[in-house]
Amino acid sequence: MQAFDISNYTGVITDEQAKLMRDEARKVIVNVHDPEIAVQQIRVCRDHCMEWELYAQTYFSVPLSREMDKAYRIVEQVGSNDDVQLWMAFEDAVPPGISQDVVIGWIWRAISLAELNLFVADIYTRKSWWLEATGDTNEFAESTSLWVAQPDGIPDLLVYDGFGGWIAPTMKQYAMDVPFAGLNVDRNVYLS
Repeated sequence: MQAFDISNYTGVITDEQAKLMRDEARKVIVNVHDPEIAVQQIRVCRDHCMEWELYAQTYFSVPLSREMDKAYRIVEQVGSNDDVQLWMAFEDAVPPGISQDVVIGWIWRAISLAELNLFVADIYTRKSWWLEATGDTNEFAESTSLWVAQPDGIPDLLVYDGFGGWIAPTMKQYAMDVPFAGLNVDRNVYLS
């Protein structure tokens, strides 16, 4: 199945754009950075029968609770009868002097904080970041799903440059910064 991921940089989505998105994909994954824009994006896509999920950037220089609070506010405004998927994006440059063990602990804290806020928390990352930042730890593979950034242009989950103990990703971002219906989106493939 196909999905788009979008952010505050995508901007407001019109009804017509949402219709076109729905013709191409079943799901939209929305960045929590700007809750006002995220709420609008979710509502218009949901009005056109698209599933939605959230993703939050994690930064070493910003408290994890900041993005969690934004995600929580978004869900409060749009409502949901189901558990909400929150992909935690790990791709921020690791500050000098921070060990791989500290990074791994930070990832565990982010996942735990999201779960305490009643989200289904999983990991978005790219292989190069994971290898450098965590030393290719596999301790998350059994308890979290992987959304991998692998912009190879191939919409196939089986074409995956493995790492971290994950046999295959749940979702793969195979194209980035793609113009679509006057928007800038990333394209993804996922298991339905």
